[in-house]
Amino acid sequence: MELDTDNSNDLPKQILIKDGEEYFHIQTNDIVLFESYGNYIKIHSNEGVNLSKNSLSSIEKRARPNHFFRANRKELINMDKIKNIGRTKNDKIQITLSNEHKVLLSDRKSVLFNELIKL
Repeated sequence: MELDTDNSNDLPKQILIKDGEEYFHIQTNDIVLFESYGNYIKIHSNEGVNLSKNSLSSIEKRARPNHFFRANRKELINMDKIKNIGRTKNDKIQITLSNEHKVLLSDRKSVLFNELIKL
């Protein structure tokens, strides 16, 4: 993953991804979520899903908290890509993203999320 940013505290404006022998860019604004996948992260974007050898923690450290939110230990969501916020039968917060991916918030993150969006 290559950085292309104006501010080192923010995620890059675009991310360079290596897929086999080819490289291509994904615009950060097109990213729906980052998902932990072993030693990799899955980058879910408007263009599909790609793998990057990176950690979710390193992405989270560079992400603006009002733009990307750590929903649980495996998923970091783009707040601009939230389609729906609901509750499960167990009264857990479930977020549906623009790509129809459903994310369940951990109990600890639910409190932070409620504070962030003032539910």
